[in-house]
Amino acid sequence: MSFSALIHRTVTGQARNGLYATCLACCFLIWRSESRADSLPVDGQIVIDTVASSDLFSAEGFVEIDDPYIGPVVVGQSDTGSAISVILIPGDQGLDQVQIIMTQPWSDLAARVELVASLASLMIGPPPVFTEPLAEDETLASLSPMAKWVYGLMTEAWLGWPGSEQRLVRVRDGVSFAVEGVPPDIWGITITPDWGYGDQTWPGPYVELDPPGVTEARMLIREGRYDEVEAVLLPLAEAEVPQAAKLMGDMYRFGRLAIPNQQTAADWYLIGGRFKEPASIWSLAAMGSEGWGVFFVSNFKAPLIVRASEAGSADAMFVLAGTNASVNYVRPEGVTVFDQTIDAARWGLLGAQQDIALLYATGDGVEGDPVEAYAWALVALSNTGPGLDYIRSHQFAQDLRKGLSDDQIAEAEERSIVIAPGPPAWPPAGVNVPALDIEASEQAPEP
Repeated sequence: MSFSALIHRTVTGQARNGLYATCLACCFLIWRSESRADSLPVDGQIVIDTVASSDLFSAEGFVEIDDPYIGPVVVGQSDTGSAISVILIPGDQGLDQVQIIMTQPWSDLAARVELVASLASLMIGPPPVFTEPLAEDETLASLSPMAKWVYGLMTEAWLGWPGSEQRLVRVRDGVSFAVEGVPPDIWGITITPDWGYGDQTWPGPYVELDPPGVTEARMLIREGRYDEVEAVLLPLAEAEVPQAAKLMGDMYRFGRLAIPNQQTAADWYLIGGRFKEPASIWSLAAMGSEGWGVFFVSNFKAPLIVRASEAGSADAMFVLAGTNASVNYVRPEGVTVFDQTIDAARWGLLGAQQDIALLYATGDGVEGDPVEAYAWALVALSNTGPGLDYIRSHQFAQDLRKGLSDDQIAEAEERSIVIAPGPPAWPPAGVNVPALDIEASEQAPEP
């Protein structure tokens, strides 16, 4: 079995990351790529030596595998029985990615987080540590400062659950840390050069409408400079700029300005919701979920999720697609699971794009179409950054390509360019956002 198959088996069925793409976001990526590093500032042997110096690994635990889908990778598995693996993915200029995958049981979580911290210390300077929200956590109290920072990223991502946006990206000294997973089952931490990979906060689905200051705040959040964010965001949020209010809500919800305060977060999200800003409405529905990582469509949440889907939230639409009809939610007459999933896929949600490709490939609920399946797999691949989906997306696309003629491949490539236009325009027709000085009728005419 290839390593791709092993990773596929590990993460298949888990919620997957969403990554919105906009024209301006692409401009940001181009701008950042002018000064980006070609590879991580360490070579693979240093990483292996550092991991092997821990109590969880030995150098003999690393083997090189020529993966049929992405090429040579080096895989290290703990020889102490700890549920942790380390994957090194080389590039043309050096080391492109270091992935650390952790699964249950969590009895040695502190040791595993310290191992990640030792790798981080090879590449970045000491970051700020936010311990107040977690001060009562005994595991946190015993960690080194760098490990506390890593643990804080994991906790921040966890607080953002549930929902299909599983990815948290933070950048220090030109190095990107992507934290994702399905707590409490699996965590993935991927270290790469900062090539502009995004998450829900940066650049954001409507970044082209950001007034001055909001984009600056997004960058500060991306760099983990939370202590500087409030001075930039607060005046804009108080002026009812929806994007600023959404980010202020995030700061309180995730405990980056004080101890986490769900009520204050909700107050800020309600400002965004007043202007039908999809991310704000979705956040209201998602926060305070029961079960950490499991989304229950309760009587309270169902109306919010429906509102978010109507406003253009791909996350909300995807959750509704997977919700059985019940007293909490009844699918509208004439609307199918496929309809809702493909809307989420068109709006940019990676998990929905992968699901649609699979449905077309298998003919499950829709007429089978291998060209359309491969086209959606290409969309998903282009929407995949480093992390848990990286190998899976490459494997998926190449598997669906098999058996296609050259003409079919060309047709699928052409289809992939147009079938996922991104989220609906915002503000919707009939909704004016005075703080943005935008006429909604001009910004988003009725389709």
